[in-house]
Amino acid sequence: MMEDKGKRGVWAWAPEGPPAVPEDRDNSVINALKRLERAGSEHSKTTQKLIEAAGGLAEHIGTTLAGTQGGSDILPRGYIIQAGSLARREAWGVYYLGHDQATRESALHFAHDIATGWLDELAEWVEAQGKENTEAAAKLDRAAKGMEAQP
Repeated sequence: MMEDKGKRGVWAWAPEGPPAVPEDRDNSVINALKRLERAGSEHSKTTQKLIEAAGGLAEHIGTTLAGTQGGSDILPRGYIIQAGSLARREAWGVYYLGHDQATRESALHFAHDIATGWLDELAEWVEAQGKENTEAAAKLDRAAKGMEAQP
């Protein structure tokens, strides 16, 4: 007899090889593989849809805000505009959302942020930046006019 010491312990095999697998077990394995194929196919499709949706929204936001940002502004929750799209800064680096660079994990994180009010936070942040810019421009205009008025 041969012995195979695998993870499940010691199996004693007859000299003619391992014991035959019952036919119902074969059917069970085949059915499980078919189920895995169906689930995998559906998972691939839904993941692709998720990534495309995240990427499309990220690019739209990036295009909308591209002219308003100096390139170094960190948006609410650590997002930045980079190459006309959104990216997010993390401790380990930057993950990109647009231009077909999103991953399932980054798209899920983005979807969570959207669902928990990030777009409202972003709109408030942009409005505050606009107000600050308007006030600063008015101060600079007054200072420039004051310099022109002096002989």
